[in-house]
Amino acid sequence: MKYEKYKKILTTLPFTVSKIEIVGGGEPLLFPKINNLIFDIKKRNLFGSLITNGVVLNKKISGTLIKNNWNLVRISINAGSQNVYLKVNGVNYFDQVIENIKYLLKIKKTSSNLKVGLHFVLQKINFLDLDNFLDLAEKLMVDFISFDTLIFNSKKSLLLSTVQIKYLIVKLEKIKQNFPLENNAAETICNLKREFLS
Repeated sequence: MKYEKYKKILTTLPFTVSKIEIVGGGEPLLFPKINNLIFDIKKRNLFGSLITNGVVLNKKISGTLIKNNWNLVRISINAGSQNVYLKVNGVNYFDQVIENIKYLLKIKKTSSNLKVGLHFVLQKINFLDLDNFLDLAEKLMVDFISFDTLIFNSKKSLLLSTVQIKYLIVKLEKIKQNFPLENNAAETICNLKREFLS
């Protein structure tokens, strides 16, 4: 959609809408007028949420997020190490994404509003990198971590075996009980049990 269409939608939202999430349809930060869209969302006092892979989360966009009192940025990194990141994504922007996150976290100190988190989609290719992901989140000092499961009919090569799922449930139980950052481990455990073990 063109920017003008998004702007029209924002001006005609029902009063019950309080949150806008920028996500999907490819990487949202590649949208040419993303800075304008961020401004327009916050101008209407809406809760602003952004889901990005972090590759083009550059200084200008980070500055726009802080300047406009953005609420939440979730970076889908799906790895805790460079080699697994390459396997999952097929490209190696790991260092660039980490530097982008560090910059955003550095300048967010000027805004108590923004929460920044890392996201991890659990799959066969990355589940053994979970400890590295946790270490990375703590090292970066993000505000939260989150997990997601693949849908049941995903490519077979990506799906976890029953043994791997049970292993992950044990790991997620430990995260739920002991990990210091906000997380959705409890919900993820329920999803894994319901979707793959029931």
